[in-house]
Amino acid sequence: MQAIYVAMWPFEARSEDEMSFDKGDLFDVLSRNGDWWKARRIDKNGRVLGTGIVPSNYLEWFYGTIPRSKTETLLMCSENENGAFLICRSEKDTGGYVISVKSWTPVRHFKVLQDKEKKYHFEASQHFFSLMDLVNHFIDCFSVSLEEESLYVALWDFEARQQEEEGQEGEVSFQRGDQFKVLGCSEECWKVQKIDQNGKVLSSEIVPCNYLERAESLEAQP
Repeated sequence: MQAIYVAMWPFEARSEDEMSFDKGDLFDVLSRNGDWWKARRIDKNGRVLGTGIVPSNYLEWFYGTIPRSKTETLLMCSENENGAFLICRSEKDTGGYVISVKSWTPVRHFKVLQDKEKKYHFEASQHFFSLMDLVNHFIDCFSVSLEEESLYVALWDFEARQQEEEGQEGEVSFQRGDQFKVLGCSEECWKVQKIDQNGKVLSSEIVPCNYLERAESLEAQP
């Protein structure tokens, strides 16, 4: 998932690869390599202002207290993919937190709760001693659940190029109109279950994601 970070202190670049920034600047992190991250500096509308290497200990994923409308505006900018999220103080509960996530709804808001032992959790999730542990768990789970929300349909026929090896999953051919439920995602290929019109699972496959489209999107087209 994609997180939006905020600078806790100003930083002055010491090389051409590094990027200077001020306290309060916003970042979209592209990659992580130890203590130094490659990131895009963005404005509050999501426009990219610069790209470079920044020290990770200067950045924080917690955003403070902002109105829900501003959270949604920031997340819904075109630069952010589904799964981009912000962690903010709750406007209604001064001691609570809310995780706001860009998805197809288009923005979903999850209230973070605390039990009697001060552990963090959602309505029906595991309980964690720290907010960061809860966030890491949330990232792992939500990256898949974003794709699982909808039924997918094949846009074109596909002929498998990699033969399935014994004990390993490979690509499987399919036809236009075949239906799938997504189990896991990578950048180019998805692990899916092929299903029939009644939702019965026919097989498990690896398919190229650019051959699939959400059924809801197809139904919405004129």
